[in-house]
Amino acid sequence: MGFELKQLSDVGTSNPIVARLSLQTNELTKMFPLTNEQKEQLFGLLGMKVRDRLVNCYKIHQKIMGELIRINSIQKDDIFKNNAIYTPCVNNLRYLCESFLYEAKSTLRDFIGIFDIFYEKKFKEARFDEAYKWAEKEFGKEDILSITLKQDHDGWIRRIVTMRNAVEHPGGRSGELFIKDIMLFNKDNPPYFNPPTWKIDDEEMGLVHNDMETFIYNTLGFCEDILKILLEKLPSKLPLIIYEIPEELRDPNCPIRLKVTLNIDEIPKV
Repeated sequence: MGFELKQLSDVGTSNPIVARLSLQTNELTKMFPLTNEQKEQLFGLLGMKVRDRLVNCYKIHQKIMGELIRINSIQKDDIFKNNAIYTPCVNNLRYLCESFLYEAKSTLRDFIGIFDIFYEKKFKEARFDEAYKWAEKEFGKEDILSITLKQDHDGWIRRIVTMRNAVEHPGGRSGELFIKDIMLFNKDNPPYFNPPTWKIDDEEMGLVHNDMETFIYNTLGFCEDILKILLEKLPSKLPLIIYEIPEELRDPNCPIRLKVTLNIDEIPKV
């Protein structure tokens, strides 16, 4: 199969990472009963620390996409010469992959600090499995916080953390990270090559650029969802509700996803 290539360069407020972790966080926290110190801590965590880590992930992903665009534009005559095949490669692929995994795990490790801001509960590293156990004990197994932590940890967080741990401790309990560069796919018609893949031990190979994009998407939504849940758990004198803006209605210059408003159904009628 071929692969669709899109390249973006903007990392300002039109980038969802910046809009949703910085501007959106600032707007959401204004309305809820938080101390000024908590508001500053939340903006420092989400609007700066986590944002910058995730932007770094985004930039690495864009470098790889740029390499794939370059490779995809190579002419057939430059690939097949004199009965030989000149297979191109992604420059510094292993370095880019390992750097991405470092930033990815660091993003999650930083974000878990949100529980310290709300509940003075600290966790070591990106241990969202431990955060789930705590939430289950505090709020119950069926609580939305417990469900979200469990689903996201089991669904994708554990894998990305394991991949980074495999880089830090090769051959250890997390296994070994295998990375394959560009592979010949088709001699006759473009695309001629499959993009880079990676895996841990015996799992199936996954496309590097797809996995990176999925991680960025999942992490952004996860950070927003956890913040939303924790804000809505706060006791408030006002019936506040956080709602999602449909994607097609978001401002392309600042595509925030969540807004807060009064829940008019819960306002006492005179």
